[in-house]
Amino acid sequence: MVSLMPLLSRSCRIIVALNQSEEMRRVHQAILLLRPACHVDHAPDAEQLFRLLLPAASPRREGHPYRPALILLDGALGDSEDASVLRRIKSEPAFRRVPTIVLLKNPSPEEVARIYTEGANACFNFPKTDEEAREAMHSLLAFWTDVASLPALV
Repeated sequence: MVSLMPLLSRSCRIIVALNQSEEMRRVHQAILLLRPACHVDHAPDAEQLFRLLLPAASPRREGHPYRPALILLDGALGDSEDASVLRRIKSEPAFRRVPTIVLLKNPSPEEVARIYTEGANACFNFPKTDEEAREAMHSLLAFWTDVASLPALV
């Protein structure tokens, strides 16, 4: 069993781009429980995600550009079949280096391969319970915000 003690108090900004309200609630609660200093921006659809990401509309702090530490992306969130949200994120030079973690529901091996080919830094199944969400977010946050060196946190 993973220790679910709160992680280090380092603050960060995370975008949770999930269009499933129950999954969003689970992920958001787990992040706040484990990392109370993190700010979570919600984007329930692609339009709102790109409103956050694109420079003209992105929120700024004291003149600094918006730099999320992580993007948690619903694998089903998309503009159209031929223009995936992940490909659009990775085509923006300012966000190409932001780790993008894709959450999937029962993915096929082909879907997982496609997600990585499009630039995902990791992918995993949606947590089905609050406990699964806490365990998944604990591992994810511990690695991406405490072990890895990220441009937004340096």
